[in-house]
Amino acid sequence: MKHLLISPEGDSFPATPAALQRRLGLDAGSGVISRAVRDLGFIELRYRDNRLLITGRPRVISPLAVAGLGQKVARWRVGRVGLSVLDDGWSTSVHASVAGAIARLRRLCRELSIDPGWSLFDATPLRLDELDGEGYAQMHLLSAEWQTLGGEMDCDMRRRLLSRAGAVNIFVARPSSDSESVVIEYSRVLERPWTSSWMHRAGIDLRNQPDRRYIAWVTRAYRDALATGRPRLERIRAELHCPERGTRLFDYDRLILPWRTPQNEPIATGVSIVRRVAALGLV
Repeated sequence: MKHLLISPEGDSFPATPAALQRRLGLDAGSGVISRAVRDLGFIELRYRDNRLLITGRPRVISPLAVAGLGQKVARWRVGRVGLSVLDDGWSTSVHASVAGAIARLRRLCRELSIDPGWSLFDATPLRLDELDGEGYAQMHLLSAEWQTLGGEMDCDMRRRLLSRAGAVNIFVARPSSDSESVVIEYSRVLERPWTSSWMHRAGIDLRNQPDRRYIAWVTRAYRDALATGRPRLERIRAELHCPERGTRLFDYDRLILPWRTPQNEPIATGVSIVRRVAALGLV
């Protein structure tokens, strides 16, 4: 019988306490494999006589683990597949093929996982003159000020921006010291059930946020605006998988404006208006 574990990074190794201890530094014991599956996102495989049992907890499984599972069993001769998953309790389904079992596991992970690797997002360009309603007046005003001031923001302008009332989120950002990321210097974020704690922190490098794929995508947008000197106005649709808040579906509009300080240092402002939120699996 083959008894293996697939790690969150997608590689495989024997499912023994000693092997897991070497991998993670955990104390070896009879329950260490169950803990790895239940809490750490490992997938357990048992294969014997052309029968395969896949065991995992979709809430903590990563896309790399599912991909590693598919690669590991691709050439195995499998007649029947059992898929045992933990949600509120354990449940098992039987599948005629490995592909069917993995497809089922992938669907469950998309619905339940808090691993940021499952996040999806895209952006559609907008025209500011086509936007109207609550909150958009802030975008119109800031855009007009950016044009009038020639893209220069001094301390007084920054204070006025952050003191404005309205149903918008406001960020002031600068490039990181190595120019590879963005640091949020100031923020004013509406308090909502979906608000993550990091949004309220000043002076934080976006690379330190949990959803690295989404943050890398957001960072590229800010860096593009700073590099080109051109505004970015877009409608964002994002499905975010967050350890802090679970799965959240967002539609929001975002305006990024590139500025310079009187000392010729680059900064950017971000103004966003959340249009719709569907939060799933809040913790």
